[in-house]
Amino acid sequence: IIKPFQTKSLLNKIKNEDIKIIHTNSSVVSYGAYLSRKSNVKHVWHIRENVNDMFDQSLKDMDHHITTITAKADCIIFISKSIKDYFFSYVEEKKQTNLNYRLIYNGLPLKPNSNTSNRDDGLLNIVSFGTLYKIKGQEDLVKLAEQLQNKLIKNFKIHLVGQQKQEYTRYLKTKMKELEVSDKFEFHGYKTELEPFRSLADIEVICSRNEAFGRVAIEALNHGNPLIVTSVGGLDEIVEHNKNGLKYSPGNITELFRNV
Repeated sequence: IIKPFQTKSLLNKIKNEDIKIIHTNSSVVSYGAYLSRKSNVKHVWHIRENVNDMFDQSLKDMDHHITTITAKADCIIFISKSIKDYFFSYVEEKKQTNLNYRLIYNGLPLKPNSNTSNRDDGLLNIVSFGTLYKIKGQEDLVKLAEQLQNKLIKNFKIHLVGQQKQEYTRYLKTKMKELEVSDKFEFHGYKTELEPFRSLADIEVICSRNEAFGRVAIEALNHGNPLIVTSVGGLDEIVEHNKNGLKYSPGNITELFRNV
């Protein structure tokens, strides 16, 4: 009901304001492509997500997703080499290799390095930012807590900061109870102000199974915090092992423990 009225209004705006480019800022919304076709204005499509990991797409759905973008974009922007390679793995199967594309990393508004903490309370605080969700891999931290305890490292706390997906959060809490490490974790939920947690952190850890870019990693580095990440996606491009952080293979708790 609403779309025809929205479309008419926006097409008038495109014409009256002499708009030259329509920019779609997510790969999972195709309305910009529709407006582009209706208005005969060039269309730039920004690819920010690995939709197969995010939504567990079928091969048929992925074919439709990729074909829609390649057929309806004058130029495609990828936010990391990882996302570009993932996208082209589907494109090349369909023999569509003559695409106009650019690789442009996300820009972030960064503050000057603010890690001036002199806190020395003897407690090792490990902080992980991100939605509690299977693709974010926080179960690695539960197994890490068990290994720290087994190695007689007792004085630590792991802080989970982010929205909580119910099913995965229940799984994490069950695992914590099973491994007898529940008291080593604090759940802080979704927060808009992250600075207090960054100042608290002795180490930041990102356990993602895939990460299109890795904004949290850049923010940690900018703050001056020691950083451990999984060697996946954009994280693998942002962090150079032993130079500006440490990396481990997802699920490899021995590597993660050694890095900590």
